[in-house]
Amino acid sequence: MPDRAYLHPIDPDLLPGAHNAIDVCLQLKPQERITIITDTVTRGIAAALQSEVEHVGSKYSLFVLEHHARRPLSHMPEPILQDLALSQVSIFAAQTQPGELGARGEMTSVVNRYRIRHAHMVNINRQITGNTVPGDGFGFGFGGGIYNPNGTLNITGSTIANPHTRRSQVVKTGVKSCSATLMKR
Repeated sequence: MPDRAYLHPIDPDLLPGAHNAIDVCLQLKPQERITIITDTVTRGIAAALQSEVEHVGSKYSLFVLEHHARRPLSHMPEPILQDLALSQVSIFAAQTQPGELGARGEMTSVVNRYRIRHAHMVNINRQITGNTVPGDGFGFGFGGGIYNPNGTLNITGSTIANPHTRRSQVVKTGVKSCSATLMKR
């Protein structure tokens, strides 16, 4: 069963970045469904993302990894993979742990198979989000991406990628990356 990321007030300094991630980069529409995967360390960022998804009006599921499996993950929990296969959009916003690459690979396989617009925010934190000054929003754009020919861009670091948008910089492969539009100068 999916979780909820917030049971307390959401940090307002994270809301501009959540808006950028959900509305600008992923271009989530009310009729679309999104799966958000997070962990206990990254719940604050996931809560801001969840709040923006609720503002858009989309159906969603949110999973806190530690509620579904012991970490480090040897496999992505099956309920998460099943839910992910029902979505058009997804976000992985969590801290990595040694030995979990295979579990994230299982998730990425579902993303690729169903051509899901995906934001892969590994090791995202307040420092990476650029929130040293209140109201800065998320500062995605750190790290590089590896293009898969099936239409997704898998990202290392904390970059949001949307192969279907034309709103941002061109990656060598011709896939568009939204990282440029998220950087606050």
